[in-house]
Amino acid sequence: MKHAFKAGMATAILAAPAFFQATRPIFVEYRGEWALISFFVVISPTIGATNYLGVLRVLGTLLGAFTAFVVWTAFPEDAYILCTFGFFYSIPCFYYIVAKPQYATSARFVLLTYNLTCLYWHTTVRRDFIIPVNKERREMVGNVILYFSTLAAAFRLKSPLPPYLPPAEDSRQRLVEAIRKLDVVRNRDAKGSRHLLFFAYAVTMKAVIQELNHLGRTLQDAFGVIGQSREAFEDLFEAPLPSMPTYNAV
Repeated sequence: MKHAFKAGMATAILAAPAFFQATRPIFVEYRGEWALISFFVVISPTIGATNYLGVLRVLGTLLGAFTAFVVWTAFPEDAYILCTFGFFYSIPCFYYIVAKPQYATSARFVLLTYNLTCLYWHTTVRRDFIIPVNKERREMVGNVILYFSTLAAAFRLKSPLPPYLPPAEDSRQRLVEAIRKLDVVRNRDAKGSRHLLFFAYAVTMKAVIQELNHLGRTLQDAFGVIGQSREAFEDLFEAPLPSMPTYNAV
């Protein structure tokens, strides 16, 4: 009980800067979430075990970062060589994780640090590729979450659905168009996985949204629609046809 209380208090203290407006930028810039991850891995009920795991965590991080630096310097942005080397590099790490549990923490961080340093996105991706389309991304994510919430409520309550469901596909298309208009894309500065992975995420969300639309129509047919029907709802917003002039018969 005492260990759980201390671990919970320490976690709250480490995470607190992320929830205050004044300290959030510093927390994000210096990757404060990794302090939490390190804490989760290292914390133990006894001081000796905590110190031991802490030393292994530091040594593993240093070894993984040094290896990643050497490989990245020799083969910068060469995804094939970096991934191939990462595969062979992971073999001894997994050996220590499975066969020598006392060194598992160090081996995990050796491999994790290498992967994050060599194979993860650059910080410029967020600055040049993600933040400029945050408005459109927020709209798409919000519509998808609202869609899931609406469908989940319908499943649970067996109640009629609204005639108009969240326009997730329209917001996704706006996100794709916004990405295509970015300077980094128009100038063809997007290289490899650094930017294309995020663009692929926006494109492949189409399949998810199509399934949501299909499920939404199915539930509307099964549980009914608030009001009369989808068609009746759309008719309320149709522009009236111009009336034809009438002529009196002579």
